[in-house]
Amino acid sequence: MRWPVSLRANRGCRSVVVTPGVPHVVGVRTASGESIRADLTIDAMGRRSPLPRLLEALGGKPPHEETEDSGFAYYGRHFHRGGGMPAILAPVLTPLGSISILTLPADNDTWSVTLYASATDAPTRRFRDPEVFERVLRACPLHAHWLDGDPIGEMVSMVSGADRRRSYVVDGAPVVTGVVAVGDAWACTNPSLGRGSAMGLLHCVRLRELVRAGIDQPVALVAAWDADTAERLQPWHEATLQTDRQRFREMEAAIRGVPPDPVPGIMDAFGRAVAHDADVFRALLEIRQVLALPAEVFGRAGFLDRVLEVAEGRPAISPPGPTRQELLGLIA
Repeated sequence: MRWPVSLRANRGCRSVVVTPGVPHVVGVRTASGESIRADLTIDAMGRRSPLPRLLEALGGKPPHEETEDSGFAYYGRHFHRGGGMPAILAPVLTPLGSISILTLPADNDTWSVTLYASATDAPTRRFRDPEVFERVLRACPLHAHWLDGDPIGEMVSMVSGADRRRSYVVDGAPVVTGVVAVGDAWACTNPSLGRGSAMGLLHCVRLRELVRAGIDQPVALVAAWDADTAERLQPWHEATLQTDRQRFREMEAAIRGVPPDPVPGIMDAFGRAVAHDADVFRALLEIRQVLALPAEVFGRAGFLDRVLEVAEGRPAISPPGPTRQELLGLIA
């Protein structure tokens, strides 16, 4: 089956065009009033997609939705320097007690540096102050040099929105046909792991394969899409949530000055082995880059034994940086 693809740039969706009964989407009306007919409409309107609201306004049932607050707040700035990027001396995402540091290379000799913390951690809200932001980063030996560039614009901050997952199949039946949600319009998480684009692209590839399969019955298509998404994408969403929950608990423990909850034994060993074995490190990259789920990696013959062997007797490596009390002093 070959379906023509029509693109409209800078056209917001004002409403969907449906048939009676269980809504069957046959197109959209743009904010400019243009009506566009389609055999299949794809909702790629991101985490704030209005599709559930548009359907409810037409009398349709809402999708099943699961939400939770990740609880992070981000404070960052962009930089530029001619002649090359700062050296990467630590992981792009580095946890340091009650805060984490994101150092993200970009193109044209630009990059961003972000501090993020629990949104309930009142002292860290002063990271919005450029002087406080710089003082804290200068106290992190493996990250301080990321400030050695010309700032681009002002400090920016963001409190992460709700982590959300939607399903347009409720009690075994679609609440709408003729439309499918992809990427953040289906499920979104806070951006700390940087998986949004990769998961969105993976979702689009799955949709391409489903369309190629030639399912031309609207109910069957939506049901197949929901099942494929649950099998192929939902494990990535859940794995991301688990990682964020663990990091948030670690931050809260650091704020209270108590030891964090222990990491499950296998993942603790994995973290200790990564810096000492090339195959284990490559496996970490597969997981980080959304190429293989943790269950797939650890299910490979001999991999778990290798991780345990390399990790035995090796301590966890903690990047240098300020203690909680030193951090509070830097902020004050």
